[in-house]
Amino acid sequence: MKNTVSDRLKQARERRGKTPQEIAEAIGITVESYYDLESTDDLSMVLSLRKILKLCRTLSLTPADLFGWQSAEIAPLLPETLQRIGLVASFPMDHGHRVTY
Repeated sequence: MKNTVSDRLKQARERRGKTPQEIAEAIGITVESYYDLESTDDLSMVLSLRKILKLCRTLSLTPADLFGWQSAEIAPLLPETLQRIGLVASFPMDHGHRVTY
């Protein structure tokens, strides 16, 4: 299997034993729309940033995990971006700690 955004999304859902219906309900979209997410690699074209963050929380992923970014590439941008859109988020990190913005 390739290591694309849609592949990582499907793998994360399956690891958590969730159905597409459960994830769709948790983030507030139709199950058809969720299936679209598992078949596209540009989530920003179909989901708002708020829904992407909700999807990550639902699947216990960081945005970096979902999009395949290295933590060092994105970490400096997260606080500013989240502050700009008025969100506060908490993400589990690889080393066992949580980072809260």
